[in-house]
Amino acid sequence: REEDGGGDGGDSDGGWLEAVGPHPVNMSNVVVGLMTCDRFLPTRGAALRDTWLSRARRVLYFSDDAFASDGGPRREPPAFGAPLVRHAFAPTRPGETVPERIYSGGNWRAVPILRSVAEAFFTADAAARLAAQGEPAAEWAFLADDDSFVITSQLTATLSRYDPSKPHYLGYAFLAAPHLEGVIKGKRQPKFANGGAGLALSRAGMAQVLPHLAACEHAYKWNWPGDVRTAQCLLDAGVQLTWVRSFHSESPPTILEKAKPPPGSVAVGLTLPPVSFHHVDPEWLSRLEAMSVVRHGGMYYDFGHLVLQPCAGRVENNRGTASLVLGYSVSLSSSSPSGDDRFGERLETVSVEGDAASGIAFVQRYAGGDCREVAGRVDAGSRDPARYGELYGGRTATVRLRCGSCGGGGGGGGGVASSPSPLTLCSSALERGGCSLALEVAIAPALCPRRQRLRRIGLDVGTGAGKADVVVDGVATRRSRGRHAVRTPPPARLSHVRGSFWPEDRRFAI
Repeated sequence: REEDGGGDGGDSDGGWLEAVGPHPVNMSNVVVGLMTCDRFLPTRGAALRDTWLSRARRVLYFSDDAFASDGGPRREPPAFGAPLVRHAFAPTRPGETVPERIYSGGNWRAVPILRSVAEAFFTADAAARLAAQGEPAAEWAFLADDDSFVITSQLTATLSRYDPSKPHYLGYAFLAAPHLEGVIKGKRQPKFANGGAGLALSRAGMAQVLPHLAACEHAYKWNWPGDVRTAQCLLDAGVQLTWVRSFHSESPPTILEKAKPPPGSVAVGLTLPPVSFHHVDPEWLSRLEAMSVVRHGGMYYDFGHLVLQPCAGRVENNRGTASLVLGYSVSLSSSSPSGDDRFGERLETVSVEGDAASGIAFVQRYAGGDCREVAGRVDAGSRDPARYGELYGGRTATVRLRCGSCGGGGGGGGGVASSPSPLTLCSSALERGGCSLALEVAIAPALCPRRQRLRRIGLDVGTGAGKADVVVDGVATRRSRGRHAVRTPPPARLSHVRGSFWPEDRRFAI
């Protein structure tokens, strides 16, 4: 069940996250461990690789050691340019007498995954190896499922609020259900971070739990979900959970429509700006990607802090109220008995118009349902009543966003909003006989999406073999700027430019 909040480890996230906290971190400092399985690795794994995982430098895929259902050989994994670690299921291991209780769902793999990440990146030897190679330090581990979506800019903004040299365990908090075997209410009932929403562990937390992980693998074989086992192991090591509500254990439509969550899940609310979502299907994976990142001319604009932000206002040529949930829906409510009408149910496209001189506009186009009732209701006085309810086409909505005030002032950069919402609805009008709704929206200047350089994950350049002290992920390091002329290696040597730092063929001496 969901934890009640308050008390030790509570974190309300009641306001805007600062763009950069007191402990700056970027995705080069985060090790991502993704739990998947042989069945979903070629599909979900590839979809995540092409969306939010493309912004992560260090990714490890963790799969089971399953075989094809027909008893044939194991399927060859796709080439992700990142390590794939397989764990084989064994009901009992040498020296054990208590068998594993759960196979389905991968619950038995949670602690081994944590152990693999800790041993690969968070030991003293691993830290020394990274430093010798000129690699960014591993400050955080982030573990998620293959149906999770993460807004990476908001993840790093959240992590920057915590000191990685101290033990931290972050995530959306639930309390282990009292019916689980081994749970003793009030004594051994761990508060745990939902694994699908993602959990983050600082390097100090990883170092503190590492000596306990081998024992945890042997000890916790009750009918516990994997995230509960992880939490109990962290508790054994003295690492307490901090509840971060912007990690969401359900998908946006389940949360916003207050739909019934999948079996075994609990309904949760929405905290803005969001960091993550769980139970994200392929359609919503692409929609969340389109909401959070707008690519344009070799650069991109980060909309992560504006995802699902609301605003509303009166429509000029109608007595109704237009409402926007950015990236999710555009609707018009009126006093009509038919109530609320959605002009935008799906974000179809996002484009960038204008330039620095004339001003940049971000144009979102949404598609809705059939345009029947709206056409008949809006122009009922001018249309033949016999045609009321006739199909006139599909509903659409266009949202034009500009940085500044409704009066036209500009601005840019990151910061903290001074108002409850960073969006203001400046004007709205019905078009196409009432089938289209056009909105003009202002973004608070301090929260204008920043134009950023697209990184080439894994493309490194160093002053020697195995080093990455000149260019990291396709971007020059600070100390190298102006000191080195960086030559792009021949195309034949750039066959693997995405993924983790391990393959040495991605390091080029100059």
